[in-house]
Amino acid sequence: MKKNWLNIFLFFSVALMIIISIITIIKTYEKKIISEKGIEVVAEVITAPNTCDNYRRRPPYSKIKFNNKIFIKKIEKDYCHWVSQKKTVKMLTNEKKNTLIFVNEYDPNQFVFGVLLMIIGIVISVKKLYDMRKSK
Repeated sequence: MKKNWLNIFLFFSVALMIIISIITIIKTYEKKIISEKGIEVVAEVITAPNTCDNYRRRPPYSKIKFNNKIFIKKIEKDYCHWVSQKKTVKMLTNEKKNTLIFVNEYDPNQFVFGVLLMIIGIVISVKKLYDMRKSK
């Protein structure tokens, strides 16, 4: 019975890994498209960190208004100075104007992280299936 629960836990863990990797790849692809073909806009900063000096381990969030919509953005350390103590910020958006990213937010290495996570999940699944067939 214990082995069965471990198999179920492993299955759901691997499925979660693969889902997270797919989401990472899709979001990174969207950022790539916006960075290449995006429209540069000026958005209004509603709330932002007061200072970037005491940046904690957990990044703060900022509310940015554009096209009568409010976007909540996680402010990484590299972008904190763009919104801190500012009224407006230069950003990129897509043609539908429903996504905002900072000018240099696209990082091609995120593709690598997503693909590696997917490969690890697939390798674990294949190895487990191989071991299950071998034990029968």
